[in-house]
Amino acid sequence: LILRACAAFALLQFTIPGGRHAVHH
Repeated sequence: LILRACAAFALLQFTIPGGRHAVHH
């Protein structure tokens, strides 16, 4: 489940660069 969450976040970051989550990485 955690892996899926990480993948989802990664996809979101790649799809929408400059997102708030981008700062987390």
